[in-house]
Amino acid sequence: MRQWPKKPLDQVRDAIRLKHYSVRTEKAQVAWITRYILLHNKRRLSEMWRAEIEAFLPHLAMEQDVTASTQKQTLLGVAWTGKTPLTVAAGKRKLMSEN
Repeated sequence: MRQWPKKPLDQVRDAIRLKHYSVRTEKAQVAWITRYILLHNKRRLSEMWRAEIEAFLPHLAMEQDVTASTQKQTLLGVAWTGKTPLTVAAGKRKLMSEN
């Protein structure tokens, strides 16, 4: 019987559980990733890169009025997608509500 690869959000959940983080942390990070995916019209995570994260953080700051600390939480959530270069590149830019 053929085994299919796990879905990306299931992979994120597994990675978070492997690090023994709390269930609330897991739910929060999965929620941020889900919002990130929905903002970009349900594109696959493997297709998204720096431009998408640079569009997501201002969206949070301007349209959803979230604080800089919430943006950092979001960035950590997106980091669980396993795209380390994405998070490194995005982490270097200044968050929208910080001056």
